[in-house]
Amino acid sequence: MNRMLWVALLFLGCSQESKDSGTHDHSDHDGHGDTDLPDDFDGTQEILSLDGLAHVMYATESGTFPESEEFSVSITLWDPAETTTPLDDATVTAVDATMPSHGDHGMNVTAVVTDNGDGTFSAAPIKLHMPGYWVLHVDVEVGGVEDTAIFDIDCCD
Repeated sequence: MNRMLWVALLFLGCSQESKDSGTHDHSDHDGHGDTDLPDDFDGTQEILSLDGLAHVMYATESGTFPESEEFSVSITLWDPAETTTPLDDATVTAVDATMPSHGDHGMNVTAVVTDNGDGTFSAAPIKLHMPGYWVLHVDVEVGGVEDTAIFDIDCCD
């Protein structure tokens, strides 16, 4: 009987210790939104894709990145040799954003890419749900070959 009482007390003690003390709000984002930017941070909005197939430029409607609000991104693909000539055989296939300091978790929404028919593309919704360092990934296809442009983002205004 003593052994059963000891096991019961041990179980009761462990369950009491594991209870939340109320000091943490699990819906809070304390510790999220790492505002430290990497040493090689480059906030440019125009970049050559990783394999050099396209010069990629993006812009937001407001010119900023609102926190936890949906917005759209406009993307233009240019010839890598001449940034004045749009690429005829190119398309944007996907746009996403991730937070490297949080295990590369992505957005809570999935952006849909629209070909605007004038050499530009739109991606929406984009939603950066916490402040900090984000990376915008723009997947492109040029002449049937896939490539990606990666942009550093300092969120939010």
